[in-house]
Amino acid sequence: MVEKTVNAHRSRLSEAPEEPTDTPDEPQVVQPPAELKIVTRLREQHAAAHELWAQGMAKAAIGRKLGLHQATVRKLVDARSADDVVAKSLQRTHIIDPYVGYLHRRWNEGVRSAARLYREIQELGYPGGELAVHGSIEQ
Repeated sequence: MVEKTVNAHRSRLSEAPEEPTDTPDEPQVVQPPAELKIVTRLREQHAAAHELWAQGMAKAAIGRKLGLHQATVRKLVDARSADDVVAKSLQRTHIIDPYVGYLHRRWNEGVRSAARLYREIQELGYPGGELAVHGSIEQ
């Protein structure tokens, strides 16, 4: 009787996963974590600003061409490397930082609505905007 029931539902079972093809002696390839969007953007802006600066373009003209504020162009041109700009950007504190732990906890509890999470931390005293909530739960 049990065998008939199992056989009747066998078509609903998923296929067994394929056996791994790599042998234990082969080292596993570890993929580096994906680069943050802001890091990619800063690297591209740094390269573009330095290229235009090397062509003799003024900082104000670079800003107009790239659509960047003069202070940003100054920061990019004065930096020796893109890594210097990236490091400063990543070390900066944000007003959402004190709420990130709460947001991650609620996300892990199954709350997937950024709008709802935003309203929740607003009630806790968060003074910023909703866009920062989206950015903090993307990471």
